Amino acid sequence: MTLIWGLRLVFLLLLVGVSAAALMPPGLQEEQMGWLPNDKLMHGVAYATVSTAGLLAFPRWSVVRVMTLLLVHGVGIELVQPLTGRVADLQDILANLAGLVLGAGLVWISGQRPKPR
Repeated sequence: MTLIWGLRLVFLLLLVGVSAAALMPPGLQEEQMGWLPNDKLMHGVAYATVSTAGLLAFPRWSVVRVMTLLLVHGVGIELVQPLTGRVADLQDILANLAGLVLGAGLVWISGQRPKPR
């Protein structure tokens, strides 16, 4: 397996994990994810991690493309959450966006984004 495919697998697993955590029933999420003291911090950390992995996993895609797709994912999750007994929250979307920007910044600062071939 090449490095890129390994990164893509990690990205996919992270995205599935973030999606599952965001769609857990309210009581179960706090029980499972209670080690982070703040819901918005949880969103930011999750999306910073996913955006970092996404940017490294898809070097041929523009940063704007990766960030847009992940932001659409975050908004989609918020729109679906009421079906699981949770509440859609604009502040969660803003925390997701902050995480996306943080992750992109970390990748940019590190200079570790593979160059397109």
